[in-house]
Amino acid sequence: MKKIISSLAFLLLIGISTSFAAGPGDQMHKIFKELFPGIENVNWTEQNGTYTAYFSKGNIQTRAYFNAKGDFIGALRYYSEDELPLYLLLKLHDSYPGVKIFGVTEKSNKDGINYYIKLVDDKHWYDAFVDNDGNLEKTSQYDKAE
Repeated sequence: MKKIISSLAFLLLIGISTSFAAGPGDQMHKIFKELFPGIENVNWTEQNGTYTAYFSKGNIQTRAYFNAKGDFIGALRYYSEDELPLYLLLKLHDSYPGVKIFGVTEKSNKDGINYYIKLVDDKHWYDAFVDNDGNLEKTSQYDKAE
């Protein structure tokens, strides 16, 4: 009887540990490694069933979002003008001569990629938005404090 109980307890323990090993965490890590090869220093958080991976590669700070199944939801990337695609860089310089690019937030998800760009000159701050189709729009302008 003790052997039967011991055997059942052992099988239960193996079943529990196997289910943890095959859980959404492992799938998420596998997908993460496929999407972002070579990234080692990742900080993970979980909130309301959404998992967020925080990491850097070069001068780009990234937040990648996954659901509890490990499916990629989207990402936010933060960087300078050096990382912008060339066509956007030229479009911004043509549309806003004399204005410098302060920073870029790139939002990507299943619907595509959008860019939120902070611009600055001697007197103003500007917010610009570039949609999936490459349309550029100035969304706001603020006076700089003197």
